[in-house]
Amino acid sequence: MKIKKISAIAVLAFSLLLCSCNKAPNNNPKNDDMEFLNTSWGMSPEEVKSALSLKADDITDEEIGRMDAYIRIRDYNKKIFGYKPDDVILTFLDVGDGIKRLCDVDIKYSSDVDMQKVLNNMKNEFGNPISNIKEYIPFKTVITNKLRFISYDDSETLKLWGTSKIADVISEDKILEYQKVWGNYQSILNEDNWEDFSQNARLTTVIWSADVSV
Repeated sequence: MKIKKISAIAVLAFSLLLCSCNKAPNNNPKNDDMEFLNTSWGMSPEEVKSALSLKADDITDEEIGRMDAYIRIRDYNKKIFGYKPDDVILTFLDVGDGIKRLCDVDIKYSSDVDMQKVLNNMKNEFGNPISNIKEYIPFKTVITNKLRFISYDDSETLKLWGTSKIADVISEDKILEYQKVWGNYQSILNEDNWEDFSQNARLTTVIWSADVSV
């Protein structure tokens, strides 16, 4: 099966809301935070519904769990990067303050969409893609007891964007504060692996996928 989609993850970005850390500016021309539609990272489900003017009939599926939630919208009636998507999934996580916050957006397109035009529109919005990103997965791997991440490399079918790295926005005196917040989902984050994590993890990552087999 082939898919055409855009994925954006910003768990690290909105978790900064829970500590007094400042985000560093990025070099993207219009959208420094790499946000989608009329939403902002860290919004609650109700705030997202209001921002998108969603009514009950617009929502295909919604689930509210103890620590997470998601909203699914099929046949979304507004264009995203030039085309109307087939499917939009918005995911929310609670990282410790009791509020489920927007941290992930997945956008899928139909097979007849020209993904090169989508890509060009994304470049106008986010700037030029970068060569590599690492997405760190919340929740530890029990077997290996190591930080989990997925590494992506630029290719003809994958284009990548990322905002500031953790090391660029977390000052020395805020490291322990941030580790405590992120430790809710990466409980093995510690002094030994902090440097590797902070030098590679980005606040927000975005992936454009064209005709990728799944």
